[in-house]
Amino acid sequence: MWNILSNVPLGQLIRNMHRLGAEAMVLVVALHMLRTFITGSYKKPRQFTWATGMILLVLTLLLSFSGYLLPWDQLAYWALTVFLSAAEAAPSPLPGIIDPEVINSNVLLILQGAPTLGAGGLLRWYLFHVLLMPLLLGIFFFVHYYKVVLHGFSLPPGREKIGEDTAKRVPRNERTYFMPDIFTSELMWTALATLLLTAGALWFWDAPLEHHADSIVTPAHVVAPWYLSWSQGWLKLAPKTVIVAFIPVLLVVFIVMPYFEVGKSRRYADRRLGLSISMLFIAFMLVSNWMGSPEFRVASSPDLEVAQELLPQEGPSVLLGVPYEHLVLGEYSPG
Repeated sequence: MWNILSNVPLGQLIRNMHRLGAEAMVLVVALHMLRTFITGSYKKPRQFTWATGMILLVLTLLLSFSGYLLPWDQLAYWALTVFLSAAEAAPSPLPGIIDPEVINSNVLLILQGAPTLGAGGLLRWYLFHVLLMPLLLGIFFFVHYYKVVLHGFSLPPGREKIGEDTAKRVPRNERTYFMPDIFTSELMWTALATLLLTAGALWFWDAPLEHHADSIVTPAHVVAPWYLSWSQGWLKLAPKTVIVAFIPVLLVVFIVMPYFEVGKSRRYADRRLGLSISMLFIAFMLVSNWMGSPEFRVASSPDLEVAQELLPQEGPSVLLGVPYEHLVLGEYSPG
């Protein structure tokens, strides 16, 4: 990583854009799924399109998380350590028939590439990031896009009769064609996104890089990436086995939900219960993200907190912004 930042031409710019673009991708995919739910576009005949979208969301999170680990700094190492400990605590899919320790030990060996986490694990996650995840994303993206083209873009809820899908019967003079309308629109948004990523990577944000991974030293206040901090918040409230079992169940519920929802109307007034539940879920996830921060149920002594604020083990110190002549020996005022 230091070679990329120091010796490769434009290495730091490309790394910053890669990291910023990855996090923007997570946000865009999540907002796209939220819009799809709010407009009811997951309803018949687009249930399978929704299912592939949920799989793409999970693969996007995994792709971003696997890239988050590759710098192999302290935050990456301990984030992966927490992830592997959760995988090791997964319950058995067939209790009483299959011993969970047998499955979990082999899954753990696959994920960390060796009996202990080290260079083998780094290589394994690098291959996940550059080969396996892009391959799966490409496959499911092709299927997802094929279903979108097959059924057409869903119309605004108010333009359709209840229980009817008229996306394929839009009058010819109102249709939006791929060439040139959609293509030029996507080209414009791609250019604008590239401009914003370049400006952000040049002047406003640097991809973090902490000290080299050290299995002996655990930094204070290690946090997960912002898009996974909700899981860290849940781990503070319940045993790992419960959380690891709950997350796949929640994912399956989201995937199969369109097949069991009986309401045919996509209109907002007819979906008050579903929209209210979705808003409550969003609020719950925001609170869970806050629970994943060090401010929630992370107790340490005041002297350690002061030391972490002034001279953190990882990240820049607030003292860097204080002029030297204002640093009076023996005095400290948090105000």
